[in-house]
Amino acid sequence: MSKRQLGSRYKDLVDYINERKNNYEIMKLCKDIFEETNIWDQDIPGFSRTKEYKMIFPIYNDDFDWPDRDKLVPIIVDIYNDNYELEEPKYYWLFKELRGLGRCDLYFGIIFDDEPLLIDISDCGTAEKCTKSELNDYLHDTELTADNFTPVEEIEND
Repeated sequence: MSKRQLGSRYKDLVDYINERKNNYEIMKLCKDIFEETNIWDQDIPGFSRTKEYKMIFPIYNDDFDWPDRDKLVPIIVDIYNDNYELEEPKYYWLFKELRGLGRCDLYFGIIFDDEPLLIDISDCGTAEKCTKSELNDYLHDTELTADNFTPVEEIEND
């Protein structure tokens, strides 16, 4: 039986369930998630500040329509039963060993034929967003590894 594949945006939900599953039965855990999130009534003030709401809302925006909240329950059950695999998150990779001309940040990028390159994005370069495993694959013929880079969610243009 194959495991449910979950996008990296499910990481917070996975952590939340794994932290609680030894102390809660599955039905109590589902009930708490839905009560604290209040998915079905977005107009109640204050719920948007709960940990549960911040964790669930992005999943609903990307994967489900609001009436489809019951589709989340099988995912919660699979997480509870360790029947899931999380995708690796993708990042931009900031090179931490040195900076470019004018003290500009250098990011990982690729050029023709998948050749790795350090890119100064202020000089019309385009950084590559990839997982840590993909980055290490790109760098396999160099002296560099992902440890030479810092993962970055968004690139700041100076």
